[in-house]
Amino acid sequence: MISKSNDFTRRILNFPAIRPCDLVCFSSIVNSLIDLCHTICDYKSRTFFTNKKNARDSIRLIEIFLVFLEDIQNGHSRNESTLVLGLSELHFIFQKVQFLLEDCSRDDARIWMLVKSENVTSQFRVLMRSIAVALDVLPVEGLDVSAEVREMVEFVSRQAFKTKFDVEVDDRRVSRKVLRVLDRFGNRIVPESSDLMRVLEYLGIQSWTECNKEVKFLEGEIVQECLSDEKRDVGFLSSLMAFMIYCRCTLFVVVDNAPIRQSDGVGCISDLIGCLNPDDLRCPITLEIMIDPVTISTGHTYDRSSIMKWFKSGNHTCPKTGERLISIDLVPNLALKRLIKQYCTENGIPFLKQEGVIMI
Repeated sequence: MISKSNDFTRRILNFPAIRPCDLVCFSSIVNSLIDLCHTICDYKSRTFFTNKKNARDSIRLIEIFLVFLEDIQNGHSRNESTLVLGLSELHFIFQKVQFLLEDCSRDDARIWMLVKSENVTSQFRVLMRSIAVALDVLPVEGLDVSAEVREMVEFVSRQAFKTKFDVEVDDRRVSRKVLRVLDRFGNRIVPESSDLMRVLEYLGIQSWTECNKEVKFLEGEIVQECLSDEKRDVGFLSSLMAFMIYCRCTLFVVVDNAPIRQSDGVGCISDLIGCLNPDDLRCPITLEIMIDPVTISTGHTYDRSSIMKWFKSGNHTCPKTGERLISIDLVPNLALKRLIKQYCTENGIPFLKQEGVIMI
């Protein structure tokens, strides 16, 4: 009865809950709810990188409600049809809670969940209020349970309604720091390494591999968003991906899979230069090494002068994929630009900036 949607098919912050069958019997819905509650309670052992308090409060309330379910597991009700209806509604809500907790504990989407803290908090609030409403109309009086168990149900209902599910202070502070860094990128200003380190430390990102997971997740989300009708978050996702790529290059180096944090990023870039393929630094339009790489809404990177000429010629599609663009905004790819400069310096490649081409 519990939805088995996996993380490869379910987009983050989407909750495809399935309502139980109308003909489900009392024992089946109770047993399925117990299994679902146990699954949710198992999230206590997970690490929540953001929305920690909201997640813990939600788990605690469901853990208390589990006592009630286990108490009625082998019982009967005088209002069985009404009770099954109420429990089915709770089952539907609890599935969404599980999906939300899964997203909050994902280890590849930490920065996305951070900048989406407002939305995540709102989801917690809505789901807990829905639980409170469902419990208010649940005919507990028709069950053969102790007064103590009834009080537990009432307690969960009160707390689900009264508990403040707000954006946590630290989440808001670090999220704003990320937005400030993105603003600096937009103004072509190199951010302080200390600011980047504080963000990653808050999210528990301690290695190149963990940083790369974030990049891959954001890359996948850009693809999914480009396939959607609205394409609302493409630009923002591209900016976040540029942020994480920059962090990956300037803060980390990998030696035999062992992460070593670099304070100035020099060691990381020097190691990367040795394994770079020059073709990866070329603009797909001119096939020349880029001077000023920028990322468009599809997530692809081009040299600024080349893509601007493409747009001025009346083209509003991605040169590489042919996909129509919803925006022609350009996001500076400072991480790649820094790599290109270092690569050219170490290989004695001169810059001919006035012509917009690097000669090799």
